[in-house]
Parts: sequence; structure tokens; C-alpha cells
Amino acid sequence: MKVTRIIAICLAVCMLLTLPICASSTRASEQLNSYSVYPYRASGELNVSVSISGTLDVTKIGCEVIRVYEQVGSVWVLREYLREDDPNMSWDSRVYLYTHTFDANDNSEYRVYVTIFAEDPDGRDTRSFTYYV
Repeated sequence: MKVTRIIAICLAVCMLLTLPICASSTRASEQLNSYSVYPYRASGELNVSVSISGTLDVTKIGCEVIRVYEQVGSVWVLREYLREDDPNMSWDSRVYLYTHTFDANDNSEYRVYVTIFAEDPDGRDTRSFTYYV
């Protein structure tokens, strides 16, 4: 009898603990469905590929800022700076797919800082990333 009662209590606790997991959303936020930022190097170039998918209500989407720093000795020097209002940084759409290309030295180390966003009538959501390439 005690074993059955203990098993019943354990099952009830397990069910209560899994309830929040079942109720969670698979979306990244109220504005962002999914996103990825992928910086990579090619010969003489540094590319930053950005893919963002917004929810149905999104009116504007893209990159808020991209900053590219080059390591010179022990110091990081700003080499490129793009803002949201620069060409191809944002679109009035629900999907943003673009690869930004920058000149790069093959022997240098780079730090890339990217902030993405999605905007709808209720607000804006941003996510920031830093990569070393």
C-alpha cells in the first residue's frame, strides 16, 4: 500500500514539473520566430550571413548594427560600422536573408559584433552576438 502511494506521489510531482515545458512556446520572442548569424572568412573577405524570420505581425526586420574590429597588436581597431539605416541592413518584411561582405586581411584576427531586430506595432526585440573569426 505504501509503495503504491509513493509511486502515485512521484508521478504527480513529475507531471507538475513537466507542465511548464509543455506550455512553452517554440518562438524566440513575440517578434522573432527564428534567427541565425554566421560570420565566416573567404580569401580577402569577411562575410556575415544573417537569417531572420519574424512573426506574422512584424513590419520591419534586419540588423540594427554590425561592427567589425581588427586586432592590431593587442588592440581591437574598428574597421567597419554599419547602422540600420545603411543599405541592405533592414527590410520592411517578415524575413531577412542577407550576407554582408567586408574586405579582410588573411593574416588578421577579427571580432564581429552584430545586433539583429524585428519590429511590430507592439515593439521591437533585439538580440546581440559577438564572434571572433
